[in-house]
Amino acid sequence: MEVPPYVETITLPYPYIPEGVKAYLIDDDRPTLIDTGGGGAESLRILGQALAEHGSKVEDVEVVLNTHAHPDHFGGDFYVKQASGARVLIHSLEAPVLRDPGSMLERWRRAYSEAGLQFAPRGYLDVLGSMRAVEPDRILSDGDRVELGSVELRVIHTPGHSPGHLCFFDEDAGVLFSGDQVIGSGSVYIGGPDGDLPLYLESLERLLEMKIELVLPAHGPPVGDPRRRIREMLRHEEEREERILRILDEGPRDLHYVAEAVYAGESEVLPILGKMATLERLRKLVQEGKAESATHNGGTTFSLV
Repeated sequence: MEVPPYVETITLPYPYIPEGVKAYLIDDDRPTLIDTGGGGAESLRILGQALAEHGSKVEDVEVVLNTHAHPDHFGGDFYVKQASGARVLIHSLEAPVLRDPGSMLERWRRAYSEAGLQFAPRGYLDVLGSMRAVEPDRILSDGDRVELGSVELRVIHTPGHSPGHLCFFDEDAGVLFSGDQVIGSGSVYIGGPDGDLPLYLESLERLLEMKIELVLPAHGPPVGDPRRRIREMLRHEEEREERILRILDEGPRDLHYVAEAVYAGESEVLPILGKMATLERLRKLVQEGKAESATHNGGTTFSLV
């Protein structure tokens, strides 16, 4: 399926995300941006240039739809709203970060501390200190409708990657703007402070039940076979879990050992994020009664039940 003619894809740069992040311009009666990128000078320049290439400008934007409040997605909100007076829409569970972007740093510090890891924000997170606060104009909930002229989008609450993550679904065209719920390649980070793996998997399963013809993600290429891709992402999580179970079958292991065994050599960015994602998987196994944790001399190990 082709990308609908009313949609323009804008790829914006962001630190430590080589392929950047995608925003989408819905060029209809009410020009709308789905996400606004990180808001850095180069990102804003490219956003303005891309809008101009499609016969628009930042001042024309009437609505900003936020999939979630991670810094690579909402950093441009302030500048778009300042220039155009655009209405900013987001889920209630994400709104506090828009109102106080720096609060996310504290949540990451707390999550790292609880995991016994040293917090050292770089690239992805250190931009939060310079992001400007935005007051949302409308709080969205699952099932809401957003009318944008001839295009109407249904709000789909898909928690897991973050608590208030939203997808936006054009039911008439069968097009899902998926944010970070379904991405075009690779896997989605599910870990502290915002991640909830059981909820994320439930959200994927929910999307499987919908009549989606095309997924337009925030990362990676468009997904022309959504059911196949969603099943692939579910299978990836199953394989990760099976790998962790095999590691624990060898005997009690701490977080560092398990993460290094699971993620060895995959990415230079993953030493910390890999540990946070592994911890979330271990917590899921404990919740399901497949594993248990024990603390000895200030350190925590995990083992099979």
